[in-house]
Amino acid sequence: MSFSEIADQYRTFGTPIYVSAIPSIITIFHVSLTIAILPASMYAFGVGIGALLCSAISEVLGRTLIYKITTPLCLLFTCVGGASESVFSLLITRFLAGIFAGPWLTVGSGTLNDIFDISLERLGTYVAVFFILFIIWATQVGPMTSAAVISSSGNWRWTFWTNAVLVSIVLIGAYMVPETYGPEIKRKQAKKSGDAVQKRNLLEACWTSVKRPLHSRSLF
Repeated sequence: MSFSEIADQYRTFGTPIYVSAIPSIITIFHVSLTIAILPASMYAFGVGIGALLCSAISEVLGRTLIYKITTPLCLLFTCVGGASESVFSLLITRFLAGIFAGPWLTVGSGTLNDIFDISLERLGTYVAVFFILFIIWATQVGPMTSAAVISSSGNWRWTFWTNAVLVSIVLIGAYMVPETYGPEIKRKQAKKSGDAVQKRNLLEACWTSVKRPLHSRSLF
């Protein structure tokens, strides 16, 4: 199992593990069902934003830097979310945790594409299939794990602590995985040898990443 598969498994695991905490959130914070569900929606919304932006940044700064920055931040906001004393702080921390968990999906896919040519290599095809299966597996196991954790502990905060433990495992891998993005590897080699390094435009890459999914030649 590759780092990308493990990381993405926990990324998709983060949304449904909150589900069984909803009744407790309603009772403790005296909010409506709609408000209690919002932290799950905010996490998913954050995942979309983080995946979109960090995929572009990884094309400029490489894959490993993204992992090393976003993974500890995801762990931080997951822990802060578990210690929240208000729904507002819960919403903010879930949103930020989602942003920093999102890159595991798109950047993880980029890492696999760096290593394998899926259209030609059988091993690459197998890895890609397992990558997708782990995403599906995490979304199905998340609610069951959430219910089991709350049933055994009686505390909704343990849904966050459980997720924090899993993210901690990913954090170890984030600092062990080598760089796989070809242009970044060449830039590092050029720096070591003292050769000229091509400048990188981070803002342009981010804008291109945001604009590309929204672009359409014609609406008719």
